[in-house]
Amino acid sequence: MHSKEKEMDLFNNTVGRNVGITNNENLRQLILDKLNNGELRYLSSLTSNCLASHESLLINTNQ
Repeated sequence: MHSKEKEMDLFNNTVGRNVGITNNENLRQLILDKLNNGELRYLSSLTSNCLASHESLLINTNQ
């Protein structure tokens, strides 16, 4: 299920790049705010090897 992992990575990378463009001195806090506000994503229902499965879903980080 590498496609789900790739989709999550590409989404989160895009958010990170958009934050990085701001040249703000407080990038760490901006990313943490996005994490806490649910603007990033993670995969649910990972296998015991921490890999995506057929049941894995992309979930907003505030859920």
